Amino acid sequence: MLEATADEVARALGARRIEVILLRGPALTEWLYGNAAVRTSIDVDLLVPPDAFSTAEATMRGLGYACSVDVTPGTELDHAVTWRRSAGATVDLHWTIVGALAPSPHVWQTVRSHSQPRALSGSEIKVPAGELRLLLVALHAGQHGRDHARTVGDLNRALELADTHKWAAAAALAERIDAVELFAAGLRLTPPGSRVAAELGLPSRISLGTALRLATPVPTAGGYRWLESAPGSRARAKLLFFKLFPPAAFMRDWRPLARRSNFGLALAYLYRPLWLARWAFPGYLAWRRARRAARDSERT
Repeated sequence: MLEATADEVARALGARRIEVILLRGPALTEWLYGNAAVRTSIDVDLLVPPDAFSTAEATMRGLGYACSVDVTPGTELDHAVTWRRSAGATVDLHWTIVGALAPSPHVWQTVRSHSQPRALSGSEIKVPAGELRLLLVALHAGQHGRDHARTVGDLNRALELADTHKWAAAAALAERIDAVELFAAGLRLTPPGSRVAAELGLPSRISLGTALRLATPVPTAGGYRWLESAPGSRARAKLLFFKLFPPAAFMRDWRPLARRSNFGLALAYLYRPLWLARWAFPGYLAWRRARRAARDSERT
C-alpha cells in the first residue's frame, strides 16, 4: 500500500515536472532490517522542491486528498503538511525536513545531492543514501521522542550498522542544513547514541521546542509555548479563541464525529472546551518540565 501510494503521488507530481524524494519507506526499512515487511507504517513522506510546493498541493487535491487542518494563527508550520483521503495511506508532503533551520531551498539541494534512484512499483524514485539515511533516522527519533518505540528502535538499529566515522559524516551533513540540535538530541535518546554524540563532541543544549519533542507528548503543552511567544495580549487572545473555537475544517479533522454530520460537528464544538479543560493542567506541567530541561541543558 505504501509503495502504491508513493508511486501514484510521485507519478502525478512527475507529470507536473515536480521532482520527488521518498524520505522514508521500504528502502529505508530494507537498509535497516534487510526486509521491508519488518517495520510497518501508514504514511508516506515525500519531499518536494519548496518553489513547487503550491503546485504539489494542487496535485494532491486532484488525486482526491484533503489537507489535514492543524494550523494555529500566529504560529508557523513546521516542515510538512499531512494529506488524507478516504482509503489508503496518508501522505506527509514536505518542503523541508524536521529539525532543519537552513533555508528550505538549501535543504532541498542538500538532500537531493545525497539521494539515489530506487525502483518503486515499476517506476523509479529517489531515496536517501549514505549519511543522509543516518541523519534522517536520528532526526526522526528526536522528532517523536523517547517514548516512541519504533523510531528509537530504528535509531538503535542504525547505531549497530554504522560506525563513528559514518555518524561523523551524518553530523557534518546536519551542520550543513543547521539541524545539529535535533540530530544530537535524537542520538542521545539511547545509551549507544549518547556515546556517539560524546565522541563527536555534539552540543547538548536544546531549545524549548526540542525539549517538548523529546518528552512524552501531552496535548496543549505546545499551546503554552505559543502563548508565551505570542506578541502581546491581542495575539494571545486570538490564539485562545482559536483553541476554543477552531474553524469547522479543523474540527472535522480533529474528531471523526464532526465529519459525520452538522449535528456531530456541533457536538464536537461542545466537547472542545471540556477536552481543553481536561488537558490544561497536564499540558502546563509538561511545558514547565520542558522549559526546565531546556534551561538545564544550557548549564551542561
